[in-house]
Amino acid sequence: MKRADWSGLKNALANVDWTPLRGSTADDAATFFMEMLWVNLCTFIPYEVVDVKKKSHPWLTTKCEDAIRNKNAAEHTSTFDEARTKCAAVLSEEHQKYIAALRLKISALDKGSKA
Repeated sequence: MKRADWSGLKNALANVDWTPLRGSTADDAATFFMEMLWVNLCTFIPYEVVDVKKKSHPWLTTKCEDAIRNKNAAEHTSTFDEARTKCAAVLSEEHQKYIAALRLKISALDKGSKA
């Protein structure tokens, strides 16, 4: 929102031809208004698509996901034990990295900080 061009948005909305709102039904007017607003918001407020994955463990990285995927693919094969051991090692390593980074972050906070 900090990078938005608020004056540009204000001017663009002021220059929209709003006459279709007068001679239409409430539903058509609401649709027209929302379309004009949305087009202008998308034009003057930068946005990006963010892929959000819900996970219960914040330390699960792409490396962890690959190790889990490889372990699952090796199930019922002769390489399963090796894949399971490697997966456990990767998960443990990434968890320890996350804990170390979290400890560093917490130690930098002021005493009694709610963050």
